[in-house]
Amino acid sequence: MQPDLILTPFGENATPGTIDPIPQTSGPGDDPQQATWDKGFPLVTMTPLAAGGIPPKGQDFNGVLKAISEHTVYSGAGGQYTWSAAYVAANVGYPKGALVARSDHNGYWQNTVDLNTSNPDTGGAGWLPLSGRGGDFAIDTGTANNYVCAFTPAITARIEGQVLKFKVKTANNGASTFNDGLGSAPLVGGAQSVLQGGELVANGDAWVQWNTSVGGGSYILLLCTGAAEQVSPATQSKHAMQYGQAIGRLIGTQTFGLSNSPGSTVYTPTPGTSYVIVELCGGGGGGGGAQATTAGQVAAGGGGGGGGFAKAKITSAFAGVTIVVGAGGSGGALAANGAAGTSSSFGALLSATGGGGGNAGFATAPPGQTAGGISGQGTLGTITNSAGSSGGSSTAMSVANTISGYGGGSVYGGGAVPRGASSPGIGLAATSPGAGGSGGLVLASSAGIGGGDGRAGTVIIWEYQA
Repeated sequence: MQPDLILTPFGENATPGTIDPIPQTSGPGDDPQQATWDKGFPLVTMTPLAAGGIPPKGQDFNGVLKAISEHTVYSGAGGQYTWSAAYVAANVGYPKGALVARSDHNGYWQNTVDLNTSNPDTGGAGWLPLSGRGGDFAIDTGTANNYVCAFTPAITARIEGQVLKFKVKTANNGASTFNDGLGSAPLVGGAQSVLQGGELVANGDAWVQWNTSVGGGSYILLLCTGAAEQVSPATQSKHAMQYGQAIGRLIGTQTFGLSNSPGSTVYTPTPGTSYVIVELCGGGGGGGGAQATTAGQVAAGGGGGGGGFAKAKITSAFAGVTIVVGAGGSGGALAANGAAGTSSSFGALLSATGGGGGNAGFATAPPGQTAGGISGQGTLGTITNSAGSSGGSSTAMSVANTISGYGGGSVYGGGAVPRGASSPGIGLAATSPGAGGSGGLVLASSAGIGGGDGRAGTVIIWEYQA
């Protein structure tokens, strides 16, 4: 438990004449009762009065207690002692490990040799600067990759483990050096390798530590705020990983056509891409239209087919490839087949055809049936090739029990739902990429109508760094 602080020196406000200053030694003519720092109270003050002794003076007791308690009060207030020539003269130097405050009280000096008589504030050897912004912090005045700092007080020797801090002027873009006032020395990263660029940034605060064993003597960059940090290769599960160890790391995804927007474009990989995984599907086919009917007749178009699907890992020659997103086929007009969806492709490296259009529904008395469009097919896939779903056939069992063909689905979702006798009309458009539209449906004595549109295909590219 911390004792109560001594707030004032002993006898600080004593009556004048009741406290004597204590001299270091006694001199000729001094009071024989006088206490001194080197001998304490003289022997005569400890001799019985009957044997000629003299009592010690109360003023000396007060003086001793005041002098000692002055240091106690100073230390209790956090005061730190600076280097003292008088201490050196009296004690033949400072012991190894001693800490003294800098003369400006802006940091500390630690002694690294025994019986050190040199003054660190004037460049004396054997002292290591510690803490404090004034001594081990400086502003860089150098250029990119060549960092120069003038420390106050100046660095007179590089000591193993010495840490310095500085504010960076210019970011580095490669191998770097650090000049602490004693000339340029290599500046390496935490992995003890040359810097590559980006480890120091403008206006960042950098910490460096001297290591005599690295490269014959180098400063190690411990940290720079706002900058990348160099680490050694990870060898355990909880180690930080180097960028170059990120094998198979997904660094980007690019998608085309998901908003029902067919067309072509040139592929530009994300920087750092080593290989890609591409998947794509062709456009969905349009649903067949339905012819006008008379009494007792129905007309129901078939559904459009779903686009094919392909997926591949591509390791070379992918930059600059032309990407084509296949269009969805239009729904058939009155008494017309739906249009087929068109192919999607990734250059000549991967492709998938679109789904076929649904057949037109012609006016006829039930029963009857109209075929849907064929499915598209993927090709060149090294991971998978697959077909979409064929468009559904329409079925007319009676005027009141007739349904148009549903749209064929793709790998990305089902096609458009069919029209039924309770809700005849134009075929519905597909909403999933590469899916087919449904066929139109006309009941007895009604005008002809069209089929639903197929949906455009898509191309999706996952980009990886090897």
